[in-house]
Amino acid sequence: MIVDAGRIGSGLPSPLLEHADTVLVVTRSSLRALAALRLHLPGLLDALDLAAPQARSGMAVIGEGQPYQSAEITSHFGVPALAVLPDEPRHAAVLSDAAPAPRRFDSGSWAKALRSSALRLSTMVGTRARSDVAVPAGVGR
Repeated sequence: MIVDAGRIGSGLPSPLLEHADTVLVVTRSSLRALAALRLHLPGLLDALDLAAPQARSGMAVIGEGQPYQSAEITSHFGVPALAVLPDEPRHAAVLSDAAPAPRRFDSGSWAKALRSSALRLSTMVGTRARSDVAVPAGVGR
């Protein structure tokens, strides 16, 4: 399940965090976005540690290279970039606002990055879910 919990400043619902496998913070790579992330990320990580110590934390970076690369952001904040998407507002508006799809919506770089990120995240969550399944003694996996 993917939940858009809004902006960080308003607090996150603890019941959702308690059952989370992975929590992503979405950020742009601009200085302004990263300055806000610097202020709010420690509190989010603390809340996550309290509510869901089993959950994996990560970032989704929008607009890599505008001006910072995801590797630089990961290095600075110590949280991995688990998804990286190009900054394509018209493509994103198709999903967020039911806007008409621009040309190459299904085959362009934004769609490819979205599919790649979704596959990576579902693999991570699927691996964790399989490892959490209780297997009776004497039964092989």
